[in-house]
Amino acid sequence: MPNSQLPNANLPGTIEGLLLHNEPGCSMDLCVFHIRVRDDSGHIGIRILPSEEEARSIFASDGNKFVAPVLTTSVRHADESVTAGSPAKFEPPIVSGETFPALGDENHIWRGYGNNERGVVKLRVGRFLADLNVPTMEDAERMARHLVKLLRVR
Repeated sequence: MPNSQLPNANLPGTIEGLLLHNEPGCSMDLCVFHIRVRDDSGHIGIRILPSEEEARSIFASDGNKFVAPVLTTSVRHADESVTAGSPAKFEPPIVSGETFPALGDENHIWRGYGNNERGVVKLRVGRFLADLNVPTMEDAERMARHLVKLLRVR
């Protein structure tokens, strides 16, 4: 189990420093973490925008919209041929007006979609935008609150 103490470091800056160490002219603008939560999986995505104003503008335009993932299938045969499944059918975004109090600068949440109980959170902290999609709403709120603390460290 990870240590419950939060590191005294800027999460995106630390990741950028570790991955792009001594790479002139490189910067990080998106981090995606695929995570294991008990016997299920999830992901956390963090976008790093050049300015808080740009992050605020993007969040204003789509921070309350969530597009549910669509499962598509195809089969790759031993002879390397591929049988495609049915084409993906894209649904319109699910709009949320629900938020968690005191979570980041702005946030919207979704309590499941389709026939599942997943927890989804989209939030903004300064110039960072984050998306969390995890097995339950309790997981989503807990992880989002930890993430906000990490993104607020300067």
